[in-house]
Amino acid sequence: MLLSCAALALPISAASAQTAPAAQPFRFDKLTDPAITAAIEKGDIEVDSSGEIIVEGTTEKEIRNFVWRSITSMSGRKIAVRMEPMCISFDNIDAELERQLRQRIAENLATIGTRLEDPGCTVNTAVAFPRDAHAFVNWLWKKKPQVFGALYSPERRRHIRPRRMAYNWHYVAGKGEMRETQRAGGTLEDVWQRTLFFTGGVNSAESRIVQQLGTDAISHSFTVIQASALEGITPTQLADYITMHSLVTFEPGVRAEVPQGSILRLFDDAGANEFAAEEMSAVDRVVLSTLYRSGRSYFSAGLIRDEIARTATKDRP
Repeated sequence: MLLSCAALALPISAASAQTAPAAQPFRFDKLTDPAITAAIEKGDIEVDSSGEIIVEGTTEKEIRNFVWRSITSMSGRKIAVRMEPMCISFDNIDAELERQLRQRIAENLATIGTRLEDPGCTVNTAVAFPRDAHAFVNWLWKKKPQVFGALYSPERRRHIRPRRMAYNWHYVAGKGEMRETQRAGGTLEDVWQRTLFFTGGVNSAESRIVQQLGTDAISHSFTVIQASALEGITPTQLADYITMHSLVTFEPGVRAEVPQGSILRLFDDAGANEFAAEEMSAVDRVVLSTLYRSGRSYFSAGLIRDEIARTATKDRP
């Protein structure tokens, strides 16, 4: 079944739209950062009648809760990132929608200094839109468990057991390859060629993957979204959602700590969230720009999370 791009581009109908509940600003009480205090005095940051800070509807405390509870790390120490350009494949969508998604994703990637490769490259990001997303990911586990090879058993259960409209996970270099190689009793290239979506092997040379061993690199990303959940959303929303999940390792599902304006809230348990943001929020973009900052020399989970929170609060767009 092909999904109509025209249908996806349409806004939610007035008949089905409901009045969105008023957003309640998040606040924190202690103003201990001199830079924030200076910004208040200059009028760059909003302060309510009680003297509590409101920055783009979200406070530094809320952002800290978000990044600490939603962004996952490698054994609690480092946050994984992509080391190479994205090569993406789409399954079960029409050509025009795919074109729009590729264009928007390419624009997003350009803002953090990387690129989307042309079709025909060795795929490292797979996006599928089956009729039943839950059944599909559980079928993958039974038939192609290699795609979950970097997830430990508790992680895998958290990802695939609950019934959701959308599933996102990664194969992280340095976490899964060596273990999977040992299980299979073969070479790294043998293991890679057995992974679903990547039947073309290891690009031009095995050394390209070997170079990533021991680092915290997102080697491959998987996104599975139930086809019926696409009703009413736009290509921009979908592309931004895929971009975020392809570049950052998040806990499965939508945690309560995710800001209301984040594109990560595009899908809920019932389908598309009609109150979802039209595109990535300022906080979403700070997460990407901070994590993929040029010249970054450290990937300590704690340091990066603190940097994201400070940047999102001090550097309002």
